[in-house]
Amino acid sequence: MLVQRTDGARTLGRPDALRATAGHGKPHQGGEQRIDRHYTAPWNINAVIDVTVLDTSDVTDHDAVKVVYSRARLAEGLRRTITPLPPHDLSSVS
Repeated sequence: MLVQRTDGARTLGRPDALRATAGHGKPHQGGEQRIDRHYTAPWNINAVIDVTVLDTSDVTDHDAVKVVYSRARLAEGLRRTITPLPPHDLSSVS
């Protein structure tokens, strides 16, 4: 079964939520990279109302990704009563 993924940050036009989430202050580990991500089903992406990368550098070199959903729209997505958005091509995501 092929799993389709949709990127909330791209769907919302939030390039700030695509910034590096790991490697801060650890250049010997490859430097800053976007490795901590959140994926959701194509039906549920319609419910995403915000995506933010949180600075957690005081406890780890990985930043947290916070995704806020609309409860009503998430319920529609889980029931599959809405049309899913097409998936993004993630093969070129850095």
